[in-house]
Amino acid sequence: PVDHKMVNFISLLLISATSAAVSKEAVLGPESEYKTMYFTQPVDHINRNPGTFQVKALVRTGDPDAPMFVYTGNEGPIEEFFRMTGWLTEYLGPKYNATVAFIEHRYYGESQISPFTWDYLDSTQALWDYADITRQLKPKPSTPVIAIGGSYGGMLSAFFRIKFPHIVDGAIASSAPVIMAFNDGKGYSDIVSLDYKQVDKNCPENIESGFNILKNLATRPMTYYALEGIFKPCQSITSQVDIYQLEDWITNAIMTIAQYNYPYEANVYGELPGYPVNVSCSIMAEYTAPPSNVWRTLSGLYEIANMFYNSTGD
Repeated sequence: PVDHKMVNFISLLLISATSAAVSKEAVLGPESEYKTMYFTQPVDHINRNPGTFQVKALVRTGDPDAPMFVYTGNEGPIEEFFRMTGWLTEYLGPKYNATVAFIEHRYYGESQISPFTWDYLDSTQALWDYADITRQLKPKPSTPVIAIGGSYGGMLSAFFRIKFPHIVDGAIASSAPVIMAFNDGKGYSDIVSLDYKQVDKNCPENIESGFNILKNLATRPMTYYALEGIFKPCQSITSQVDIYQLEDWITNAIMTIAQYNYPYEANVYGELPGYPVNVSCSIMAEYTAPPSNVWRTLSGLYEIANMFYNSTGD
């Protein structure tokens, strides 16, 4: 049966998200309100093989009569997602005086299994970690629990609600690619292209022109030295495979920038400026403007990648 009160509550949370202004300072979060805790978890929840390890969580203790929010950790140290979730740390938590838990995903950050083995790096095992820790932190049996996550963490929030409906009352799965396997695999690329096109209609074409140049130069070894001068790789470019890896390196930057196109500066994989898609399009517009040539266009791609990978300029 549908819990209409819970549906209305989650709808209210989503509406509040659109009206809550979050500054750069807010993204860093009120760290003084949170304490670091470690929870002993079975290495294997499913087969109950012997062995335990510690899962890290950042926890805010709230009013026992308030709701509880659980951030289902992604593929990285939990502090990274804590700092990027100002809506939860700065707005929802204080607004409802809620208990909030950011739970780290096993195998990431400090939540490591020893002796090391890949056997238990599994989303189902992670969900069991979240369920057990949520049960331990839940202030009262009647406390409503809302799972929150983004991207892969958003998928986990949705799965958390589905697998443990007796623990989780609702879930907010932001940008969760739960149906990605059922399309042609181009959905994410299409959205990224649209993001750049909405900033500058010529931006996707400007970026594509750079990749077309790289593709053409891949078959011309005499150009590899010049490419090294532009992109400054750690190792020499000696083959077409190296060019393909360079393309992947640039593509990852361009696609991830679209994912983290926040209106404020954010510490993602380094310090990104506010609206980095806009900045990227401005770079490509400058480097492809007349009089342009292949090397200036490629330099534009380099500047975008450098903004993403090397924000400190080191």
